[in-house]
Amino acid sequence: MLVIKFFLALIVPFLLGAGLIALLCRGQKTILPLERSALAWGLGLGLTGIEMFTISLLGLPLSLPIVLIPILTLILGLFIYLTINKIRLFDLPELVNLFKKAKRINFSKISLVQAIEYLLILMITLTVAYVFFDALVKPIVDFDDLWRQGCIAKIIFVTGKVLTEQTLDLAGPHPFLNPLSQAWVYLMLGVWNDALGKIVFAACFASLLVLFYVNLRKELPRLYALLFTYFLSAFPLIVYHAGTAYSDLMQTFYYSIGAIYLYRWLKDKASPDIYISALFLGSGVFVKQIGTPFWGIALVVLFIYIYFEQKRALRSGVNFLLISLLVSAPWFFSPNSFIARRLGAISTSLFGQSQAVAAVIPPNLPYGNPSLIEIVNQIARRMFTYADWQILWLAFILCLVFCWQYIFGSKLKYLLLIIVINLTAIVYSFFEPQAYQYLVDGTLIERMMMVQIPVVIFFVGLCVFNIISKEPRQKIAKTPMPVKKKKK
Repeated sequence: MLVIKFFLALIVPFLLGAGLIALLCRGQKTILPLERSALAWGLGLGLTGIEMFTISLLGLPLSLPIVLIPILTLILGLFIYLTINKIRLFDLPELVNLFKKAKRINFSKISLVQAIEYLLILMITLTVAYVFFDALVKPIVDFDDLWRQGCIAKIIFVTGKVLTEQTLDLAGPHPFLNPLSQAWVYLMLGVWNDALGKIVFAACFASLLVLFYVNLRKELPRLYALLFTYFLSAFPLIVYHAGTAYSDLMQTFYYSIGAIYLYRWLKDKASPDIYISALFLGSGVFVKQIGTPFWGIALVVLFIYIYFEQKRALRSGVNFLLISLLVSAPWFFSPNSFIARRLGAISTSLFGQSQAVAAVIPPNLPYGNPSLIEIVNQIARRMFTYADWQILWLAFILCLVFCWQYIFGSKLKYLLLIIVINLTAIVYSFFEPQAYQYLVDGTLIERMMMVQIPVVIFFVGLCVFNIISKEPRQKIAKTPMPVKKKKK
């Protein structure tokens, strides 16, 4: 019975997300089955957590019937609409075709390139398997899980409330998607099971890899798409956080997918892409406080593109803003959100400057007060010497040097703009004296940098292939079969 309940805890958010993705992508044949599945999980999980938070704001207890009834009602309504309009939830012929291709593989007659591809698939699969083992089997000994997120999830499950004195003390300024996603599993199981609740993070990691690969594959051959997906799966810090209850992997997932699909819309102008981007970036606002400025940066870059290149796309930009705000509204407009806290800090500085300074700058700072030179120095040291980044940032700079014509002649310049503004925002955030201490001791900067690592690898992957490829860009994704000429 526990296995069935556990399966339902995963399938309900998945069906919710699958219904919405089918609705958004109706008539779009470019959305592959694997892509639909990964998008469905991320979207369904985010909306389930936001729904639970909204219910708690209404003063209702978070019991299984109260949480489940609205979700099932929405799923039923979506499925009825899809059935009436003959919109497929999944492309079954495409799924059947995938299985047929798998059966036709002849390992005795594969080429060297195919062998490398299968090896990469095997290594990526083994990493994903390890992440699920790490999340579900290995004991959790991490600080955030034991003291913060795991405790909040258990309090929500036991009390049926999100905003209590205990949870607010533990969460501090942080949003609640992480503990709510774990609490959802406990509610469905009917029992607190800390190990099984961690599956949501491993599933986010697997979905991140799938969506990263699928979007690279739209522009690159399979071998190169698999290679850079393997690079992403091999980053130690990302793998580590996928097996813990820290919010950083979840923030990385929602932000990276939102940014990649925003780039995809800038390049292809497919309407579903900008809606998917808005939904994921809006959900990311509910993961960590940093999700709000990252969402704001993506929004600014979108409107820069609209102003300079496509003024007719203003309606799409407004839709992006409204959809992302609608998704994040329960937290975005709450008193503890990033926006509310910043407005409060500005108000305090204007009307109570002396008290604010005394509160913000403590008398004894172990690493002194921040300066621009010291902040840049500390961040640069970790960008180019920290083991988890390997040679990524060096490769990023080399791409700018050797591939600048391609970057500025394509929509990649907007992805570059997002990366640069994000780095600038990170530098600015450490001007706060207390935050600067966490930069120097290394307890925060690596996780902040991790959030945009998939976007940077995606950017580098496209640039690197452009450098080494001798094929025309329009022939990269798929090379058409040669047509035989008829004999006269």
